[in-house]
Amino acid sequence: MLTQLKKSWLAFIPDEARNGAPAKVTAVFEILSDGTLPKGDPQIESGSGIASMDKAAIYAIRYWHQYDPLPAGFHGPTLKLRINFLYNVQTTTPIEIASTAAPQTAQTPGDSSNSFGESDGVLILSDTHGVDFKFYVQRMLAVLKKNWVAIMPDEARMGEKGRTWVTFAIFPDGSLSADDPKIEAGSGHGELDKAALDAIKSSIPFETLPEQFHGPYVKLRIVFFYNIKPDLQSLQPPAGKE
Repeated sequence: MLTQLKKSWLAFIPDEARNGAPAKVTAVFEILSDGTLPKGDPQIESGSGIASMDKAAIYAIRYWHQYDPLPAGFHGPTLKLRINFLYNVQTTTPIEIASTAAPQTAQTPGDSSNSFGESDGVLILSDTHGVDFKFYVQRMLAVLKKNWVAIMPDEARMGEKGRTWVTFAIFPDGSLSADDPKIEAGSGHGELDKAALDAIKSSIPFETLPEQFHGPYVKLRIVFFYNIKPDLQSLQPPAGKE
């Protein structure tokens, strides 16, 4: 669902956000068992004070007329969600399960879950030549997350913990070299490391790099967190890595 929302939200983000204005919009909505939304949803629980940013959050949710049906094992009437749409603000918990949901099933990214590091982002290791890669990286992460979740190993689903640091360079046409991606530091669990590599490989080719970028490539580092809450310390590469 988040992959869908990020894709639609990026399409509606207003100029005020692209110009760097920080803001937070909190929206709430319910999903019926068939994946549809009740009439009247979504609703703004807490606005940003900037109408165009509030509308972008609403439009992003409404754009998808139907989401996936709720899991067969869920027998409640609806699943109520609260989502924070953050404009130029960093966080590791953009989505919450509202209090009406069963607490034993509630999880948030960054709280005993599987997520990327750098606040669901990446670290650019090479010279960007002054080009802003923020929105390029956001779109890339949406694709990576979808592919990563699809191949998540059973060890991770059963609670195995670990961190996998991966580096790779994207060429202007969106391709990678034959040697990439590389494990910079492994989790100690082969299946977890393999899933991180396979998520990247299955996403190739990526989007072409921005036209205004004239460098030979962009080198990235991504941290894949398995059942570990990301924090500033855990985002740092292991000793001896630069």
